[in-house]
Amino acid sequence: MAKAGYFSYKVKPSLTIISLNSNFCNNLNLWLLPSPADPASHLAWLVEELLVAEKSGSMVHIISHIPPGTSSCLGAWSHQYSRIIERFSSIITAQFFGHSHWDEFSVLFNSSTRQPISMAYITPSLTPHDGLNPAYRVYYTDSSRDNSTHLVLDHATYSLDLEMVNTLPSNTTLSYTLEYTARDSLGMQDLSPESWGGFVQRLVREEEAWDMFYRRYSRGGPHAHKKCKKTCKEDILCRLVTFDREDTMECGRIKKEMKMIEMEQTEQWTVWDIL
Repeated sequence: MAKAGYFSYKVKPSLTIISLNSNFCNNLNLWLLPSPADPASHLAWLVEELLVAEKSGSMVHIISHIPPGTSSCLGAWSHQYSRIIERFSSIITAQFFGHSHWDEFSVLFNSSTRQPISMAYITPSLTPHDGLNPAYRVYYTDSSRDNSTHLVLDHATYSLDLEMVNTLPSNTTLSYTLEYTARDSLGMQDLSPESWGGFVQRLVREEEAWDMFYRRYSRGGPHAHKKCKKTCKEDILCRLVTFDREDTMECGRIKKEMKMIEMEQTEQWTVWDIL
């Protein structure tokens, strides 16, 4: 089924792929001004497709371009989309986005319990602008066996060191190398929303984990050498926990926690000064 640049496709009885047209949330799309509520009835169509999948017992993967939590997506559309994902989180086992060019992700929290319930995987780009090294990613899902869950089991990111390859002869064949795999490198038992939420907490408190994440954020490109102080770190961490642009609760909690950590460190230094 295709309409206005979005469609769904049933790969097998247990898995439906839904492709969204994120231009309907693009804040640079002036054509949204006459009909900002639900242009082309895109979200209404999404609900219908998810209801069909739910009734048939099918799991769902969503693919699109602009992640809902970024500033590039209109807040009202982001909020309504997040409500839909929350409602159908039991059957939506993966969401895949691009657009930002960074190596990042976004966790959706239940609006009532504040538990992590869904994930937006945001794939790093092949485009190297803004000081990035080009990269691509391979996702491994539980989709080949009987009674598959269609959950993301792992992902592997391959990148290219531009500074190094620019020193090679012009006729050299470029070769991307494995940068990291999520489970082995990030120390997570699985890639569930709960595990990603826990990983964010590690980034808040563990300096070594944060330094590695920040380097991979740009795949070790020139941007990785820029200092990322408190405001920069807060902004990036807030991106990781902002799925719904109108829900800033988790971002606020992270900022409070970082302030407490800063106070604790200040108190420790004060004690040393007294001694």
